[in-house]
This record gives sequence, C-alpha cells and structure tokens, in this order.
Amino acid sequence: LEKKISTNNYEKIMSLGDKSIKSEEKLTRIYPQENLFSHILGQIDDDNNGISGIEKSLDKLLKQINEPLKLTVDTDIQFLIREELAKFQSIFRSKGSSAILMNVNNGEIISMVSYPDFDLNKREKIVDLNFINRATKGVYELGSVFKTFTVAAGLEEGLIDTDTEFLNLEKKLQCGKSSISEYDLSLIHISEPTRRTPISYAV
Repeated sequence: LEKKISTNNYEKIMSLGDKSIKSEEKLTRIYPQENLFSHILGQIDDDNNGISGIEKSLDKLLKQINEPLKLTVDTDIQFLIREELAKFQSIFRSKGSSAILMNVNNGEIISMVSYPDFDLNKREKIVDLNFINRATKGVYELGSVFKTFTVAAGLEEGLIDTDTEFLNLEKKLQCGKSSISEYDLSLIHISEPTRRTPISYAV
C-alpha cells in the first residue's frame, strides 16, 4: 500500500486488524550528501539493487563485503567545484557542465562533478538526458584538450622547445565563414578555495 511508511501511519493501518495486510521490513540506504555525489554513487531500485554508477558496477561486491567501500573523492573539493559549476551555469545558461580533478601522481579521482544532478534519496526515475553523467557519457569537441597534442607535436618536430614564448598573438582568427576569438576572462571571477590540498590538476 505504501513504501517508506511512517510509524504513525503504520500503527493506524495495523490497528484495523485486517489479516490480509502484511508489513514487510527492508533495509534501505540513506545518502546524507543528497545531490553531491549523485553521478558517482548512482541509484538503486526499490529492492536495493544498483541500477547506475558505483551502486550498479559494484552491486555484488557491496552486498558481500562487511566493511565500508572507500573512494578517493574529497567531499570538500567536490562541494567547491559543484558550487562553481552551478554558478557558471546560470551565467552562461548552458544545458550542463562537468569537471574532473585527478591526482596525476597516482590516478586517484579527487572530484568528479556533473551538473545538473539529483537527490539520491528521492529515488526518482531519471529519464531526462540533462541528468546524464556528462563526465563519463557526454560527447564533446576536443577544444582545449587538444592543445596538449599541438604542443607535443611542436616539441617532437623541433619547431618549439620548453622555453618558447608566444607573444602578441592574434585575438581572433578566421575559420571558413566563422571567426574564433578569445573569451574576455576579465568578466569571470573564480573564488579560491580556503583549503589548500597537495594535488595536481590535469586535463
């Protein structure tokens, strides 16, 4: 009749004395951080079976082990990055955004945020494509990521070295019928985190 029934309603129903009504206890998972790790942790169904994220990929393991599963993500950094993505989504009016922060020394993922996200405790069926994990399922043009390959090619061909400086570059270039220009970074302000963590940034 009802899932996650309140104690008050349970007592009312059972006081009816109807023998055809049976109660059933089930374990359930509670997510204190609500939206913060929604795309990493993923969802479970009403029978506590993982249907996305870590809940799905490690479903069998999570049901077998008797000790907590520890991830490398940092709650504080995850929160700060999510706040920035939410702020800039309202500025740029984008459909969504994502960010991954990795420790390049050992490959540990410090943060992975995809926005918009959702509250795991509500267990809603997410069918809107806006709620996909853009960090793992999004498709993008290479953009600035390709700069590393351009620099690597220049170094390999001997056209530049590690001390080469690029000065007075054109602010705009023509590509067919379109022009590509730099974004005015003076309009953007990114607040610095108050806590410093010894990690490296990677693209």
